[in-house]
Amino acid sequence: MMESYSWLRFKHALATNTKAIVVACVVVALFTTTMLMTGFVTDASALSPLADDDEVTSFHAASVEQHATVTVRNDTDAYADGETLRDASLYPRQNASDPTVNASATVDRGSLDALNVTLTYTATRAAGDGSGFYEKDVVVATVDRPRSSANVSADLPIEDVFETRDDLEAEFGDGVSVSVSIATMATYSYETPTGRTVTRTIETGGAIEPVGQLYALPTGSDRATHRTGPSPDANGGVSPFANWLAIVALLSSLVFGVATVVSDRFIDADDVAREIQWQRFRDWVTEVESYTPQGDVNTVEVTNLNDLVNLAIDTNRRVLFHRPVEEYIVVENDVMYKFTPDVGEDAGSTELFGLRKEDLEETEFPNFENFEAAESRERPGD
Repeated sequence: MMESYSWLRFKHALATNTKAIVVACVVVALFTTTMLMTGFVTDASALSPLADDDEVTSFHAASVEQHATVTVRNDTDAYADGETLRDASLYPRQNASDPTVNASATVDRGSLDALNVTLTYTATRAAGDGSGFYEKDVVVATVDRPRSSANVSADLPIEDVFETRDDLEAEFGDGVSVSVSIATMATYSYETPTGRTVTRTIETGGAIEPVGQLYALPTGSDRATHRTGPSPDANGGVSPFANWLAIVALLSSLVFGVATVVSDRFIDADDVAREIQWQRFRDWVTEVESYTPQGDVNTVEVTNLNDLVNLAIDTNRRVLFHRPVEEYIVVENDVMYKFTPDVGEDAGSTELFGLRKEDLEETEFPNFENFEAAESRERPGD
């Protein structure tokens, strides 16, 4: 099966540029390895198989929790006296103590800067887009500089909360509703490998809503995990695509470099060059086993096959390939134009068996559809 022209060119490039290709592959492999191992250009720990997989050095995490406890004071149909309700879906407004809100936060491999439990009253116009136009924060409990962990608790006067909400609605008048929420927020910081300090916040909570003689008080937890690489907030983020691209480039350079070295042992540049030459001009060449000039014939040496084919087209002749002596011949009257491929040791360095380097480019060759010979002569037999 005949190999395609493009594949032949690729094989010839491999055979004649092996050292340059291998050097380029080594440079790419070294550069991408440096990127992945040191974090130069990309985050060394993100998506990198060469990074440290130990969570202690690769991650830092922060968590925050909010809980509520209510004690029932009298027996009811639903609750018994002295019963403790913790993180329930609903709490009674009567015959029960004010809820005690317990909040906690921890930070791994970082510093917990502050822990706050805050009530927020938000006023919203019914006819508007739903966004609040008034907001009031009331800090219920706080801890400053708690280091790596902290716990705080506070009794929440639930009836005062609803009364304040009602007072605000009355103050703003018709068409305004006021909602109240409670949230536990932790502020923490950590240091990146480059020595820069990054500060973040994490919170949990939600709305406090009356439901008849009951009310809902949000509880829950949240956790944030971050790699210890450069902060996205500081430099616009390091795209994971950059690391994947580096990994692909590393593997590709290794595979291509090894394949180039191996293929160089099995590819004969001279044979490939002959096949390239044959495929380029085969439409104008007739292969013959023998040829004997008749009468007195003047022999003219042509320097390359491209010119010989052009001469054949101009004179409406065929190019004869005399295989036993590796000669291409065009006979015009008593003149024999001859081209003998250079198959010496330097073949392929300055010339590709007589085919000049500029002839290897995708220029107008006789067997391409866009070729027009001198004086617009057509190929013989067309």
